Amino acid sequence: MQVRNFFEKYMDNKIAIIFIDREIKLLREQIDPSYTQQLSLTPVVHGGGSSTERTAIRHLEDKEIVQLEKKRKLAEADIEVVDRLMPMMSPELKSIIEDRYFRKMTWREIADKMELDERTVQKKIEVTLDQLDMISTHERACG
Repeated sequence: MQVRNFFEKYMDNKIAIIFIDREIKLLREQIDPSYTQQLSLTPVVHGGGSSTERTAIRHLEDKEIVQLEKKRKLAEADIEVVDRLMPMMSPELKSIIEDRYFRKMTWREIADKMELDERTVQKKIEVTLDQLDMISTHERACG
């Protein structure tokens, strides 16, 4: 069941984006020409440093930052799937999904909160995720 995976990874993806953004920022600060010149104690050269320095900076950026940006885009795409599916649910089902996957509540906690049987809550989610899976599969097939 693919849709379930999107919901299960939703909060992890949100957190991952925060850390990826932080890592990209730190890498960019480290490869900033003025920063590398400070570390090497070389004089400031007009044009952003030596060609070797610029090549090294580009190489770092190409490898690490680009890889992180790709990882960020994948996480954003997974988040977007969930964000597009949420409006298709009733308020009750949205609440259950949010409690289970976003707030990481147990089935028992959700059942108590909603004043329902634990198995009823689980069944509602199973049916909903199966339906969303069918919708998602249909959308992919239709393009």
